[in-house]
Amino acid sequence: MKRWLAISLVILGLLLGLQHVKIPRASAASLNIADIYRSQHTNATETSPLNVIYGIAVPVTPNAASTSFSDGNQLFEVTNRPIISQASYSPVYSSGVSKITSSFLHTPTFLMDSKIPHQVGISLAGNSQFNLSEPIILTGLLKDLTTGAPIPNKTVSFTTNGIILGQTHTDDQGGFQIELRKDLPAGSYVVTGIFKGAHLLNPASNIITFKILPAFVRIQTVPAIPGITFQMDGQAFVSGADGIASVAINQAGVYRLDVLLDKYKNPSQRVEFGRWSVESYQPFRDVQVPSDNVIQVGINIYHKVNFKFLDLDNYPVDLSRISSISIRSVQGDVFALKPGDTPWLPASRTARRQNGLQETDLLYSVNSVVIDGSNVVNSSQQRFFAKLDDTWNISLLLFTLNISVKDGLFASPIGKTVSLTYPNGQSENFELDNAGNLTIHTLARGIYHVSLKGIKGLGTSTPVALSRNQSVNMRIITPLDAAVTGLTGMGIALGLIFYGRPWLLGNIVRKKRFSFRKSMDVRS
Repeated sequence: MKRWLAISLVILGLLLGLQHVKIPRASAASLNIADIYRSQHTNATETSPLNVIYGIAVPVTPNAASTSFSDGNQLFEVTNRPIISQASYSPVYSSGVSKITSSFLHTPTFLMDSKIPHQVGISLAGNSQFNLSEPIILTGLLKDLTTGAPIPNKTVSFTTNGIILGQTHTDDQGGFQIELRKDLPAGSYVVTGIFKGAHLLNPASNIITFKILPAFVRIQTVPAIPGITFQMDGQAFVSGADGIASVAINQAGVYRLDVLLDKYKNPSQRVEFGRWSVESYQPFRDVQVPSDNVIQVGINIYHKVNFKFLDLDNYPVDLSRISSISIRSVQGDVFALKPGDTPWLPASRTARRQNGLQETDLLYSVNSVVIDGSNVVNSSQQRFFAKLDDTWNISLLLFTLNISVKDGLFASPIGKTVSLTYPNGQSENFELDNAGNLTIHTLARGIYHVSLKGIKGLGTSTPVALSRNQSVNMRIITPLDAAVTGLTGMGIALGLIFYGRPWLLGNIVRKKRFSFRKSMDVRS
């Protein structure tokens, strides 16, 4: 039973194998290759060139699936059919002529009609340069160079430096397009497009070169300040005269951006980090690269300010007379200063507006300047901006006091020294001139007391409310003035009495005479 089953399988295999053997009608002794060619190409004639056909008679390896061989130019493979005896033989090989005859002479061979694989061309096109992280779009055409026909539905792959970038398929017209999205660093690249070959199509490849440009990160200082140092990806870079700093980044990603204000050197100006255009107030932030946005950073500026104090006549005021100074910014910051201070004041602040960061200059007002215990400015009346290398000329309400000291009765100069008590309680002596006059300049507004020293009498001390240039006339009533005034008054009173009553004066005269005579008599 098993023997019949084996014989049946052998017979079935022989029948299936004979279906794939392409042998035209010919004698058992010989086969004509031209006849084979014409049997498969009905439009061929007796004289048709056969240089595209190779007629091959090859030995068959028993029980092998196929037999491979080469004619020196192309590689061929013949599928074996186990239908011929396993007797040994010698192959007959002929090629490249008009008529080729292979004699079988009952040798176990197969005859194969083979076609030469066609040469294939691949063209590539694309931009010469791309921005960092920009999709790299390449196009091309896969073409049969033998027939000139496009090759559809084939795979084309792309590599560079051993890195696989992607692959695509040709369309019905042999064209293809691919968008390479692999994040490549900036630099020059040679990309190879590869077709690995197919049935009767040789492999093909081509190259295209392009550059990937680095991404530039741009930072704008607000306000525009040259010399501000930034750091990103290990690179330090500095802002220019327009306040813009830029750095080239070769690889896409997220990077930390630092503001290095400690490296800023300017003897006339100091800076302080303010804010970013986003809600961040630290001198660093993360930045996505690439980005088309200009990064704004707000910088607070400080300027050194000098003070010059002048009286109402524009004469300088001695700083030793000033005890304290107070100024206030429009933001409400109060600065308490001492005479001779040259403070670094905030000149500007940055705030976020609808269109980004905007610089705001800070306005200052003088709250107080205290001299001799009195504020000699009107609060918030004098205002200034803190400009570069600036000097504020502050006008002080200092006035002149003219003092005249005269005798109250005779209007003659009296006394030599006047004591002036200031609003703070301190006293100072001043000498009168020969005419009894004294002029004291640059006195702060306030309540003063003027006293004449060394003279007794009435009116030797008087208060003065000084709020402008003033003159004080002191009329001193001395004891002599009082006596003279008293006697004069008595004389006037008696004169009036006797003027209306003259007999009283006669009686008095007579009494005086009688008393005089009596005394004379007593002496005699």
